[in-house]
Amino acid sequence: MLKIGLIDLYLDNWHTNYYPGFLRDAAREMNMDADLVYVYAEKDAPGGMTNREWCDRIGGVTLLPTYDDIIRESDVLMFMCADDVFPHEKLARKALMSGKRLYCDKTFAPDVASARRMFRLAKEFGTTLFTSSAMRFCPDLTKYKNDAASSGKQATFAASTGPGEIRNYSVHQLEMVQRVMGCGAADCMAFVSHDSKTVVYRYPDGRRATMVQSPNAFFSLVVSDDYAHWDTPNRPTNRGIEPTDYYMPFMHELLTFFAGGALPVQPADTMEIIAMQEGARMAIADPETWVQLPERSL
Repeated sequence: MLKIGLIDLYLDNWHTNYYPGFLRDAAREMNMDADLVYVYAEKDAPGGMTNREWCDRIGGVTLLPTYDDIIRESDVLMFMCADDVFPHEKLARKALMSGKRLYCDKTFAPDVASARRMFRLAKEFGTTLFTSSAMRFCPDLTKYKNDAASSGKQATFAASTGPGEIRNYSVHQLEMVQRVMGCGAADCMAFVSHDSKTVVYRYPDGRRATMVQSPNAFFSLVVSDDYAHWDTPNRPTNRGIEPTDYYMPFMHELLTFFAGGALPVQPADTMEIIAMQEGARMAIADPETWVQLPERSL
């Protein structure tokens, strides 16, 4: 059996509460002999279940006493701490140095400099690393990508909406935008209205993408790939993407990766997303001014 180990700051949080069940369901669907077997967390959840209570509720997992234990006993690793990006670099360090296949939950890093250090550390120790928001793998987005590839089209515009805060929740929107637009965003400008922010990204070839983040907004994505005129047979695809039903496709990608499959998301794609997120924060601090995105080479 492929023994999966899960590492978190504390175990009682939304992602860590639900991911074990999602993983087990996906393993059954794939007829794969894999399971979450070991867990480790630095502390108990403030105001929540203790780590031992969490293990009793989830069932079938062993709480290990040290970080070194979970690295030694596990075949592959998941590093979580999904809601707070700032401990990621320090807390994930041993996992990055483990030499084992590692999934790091979103948001990977708070800025490009941190992300670069983390990728370089993983490479130095032979750790194959993948990080992503599950929303990147929603079926409708995958279908759009396949349709665009088969017709030789490249998205020229993408518009995304979503809730939450730029520092963490924007990753869901930017994962989808980056998947359709690819890499290469040059700069961005922000427009701020009370609690709502609009960020416009420019690409050197004239393409554009927008991200609107507003309290209680719904996740959405609209894509255009207008390489043709409307009066030609090869008319452009302009369509809304339904960002739903993404957890099981994501779990299938994750388990395939753990079993030795190809990286579902390349480091360059992740660096692009972190640069877009960091650029958005800078642009919001200086509204209605074009802000160059950070250099994102590895």
